Amino acid sequence: MLNDDLNRISLSGESYAIKCSLLVLEKIQDKYGDVGAFEDKIIVFERSDEDEKKIKVRYPDPEAVCDALFWFCQEGETIEAEKRGGKPKELTRDGLARKVDTTIFDIATELHREFMNCFRAKKENPTKMTEKKEHPQK
Repeated sequence: MLNDDLNRISLSGESYAIKCSLLVLEKIQDKYGDVGAFEDKIIVFERSDEDEKKIKVRYPDPEAVCDALFWFCQEGETIEAEKRGGKPKELTRDGLARKVDTTIFDIATELHREFMNCFRAKKENPTKMTEKKEHPQK
């Protein structure tokens, strides 16, 4: 991992690490068929069919938002527990959903941002040198 800093989300005053990793993408694919179908369920803003310059707001799917919240927090907690050498805290889907103290639009937007982090190119540290290994000629 090039950058192991985790993003965080605040739920009822508590901060939770979130991570949409390859393992989470696998869960998304298993339940929703493909990641694009899932994204369509959590995205809040889309271009208008009538006028591409206009953006319209739509309602995110509550089930998909709850799934994303649980899976991202669960993965973030697991990664943090591995870093501290302990066991992850027990998180439940219902427990996290009950702590949401903002609108579904706001939470879906934060989760969508984390989801999109899976697909962004990450820059390597420019001061970090990588060693190239020469392969012997046969």
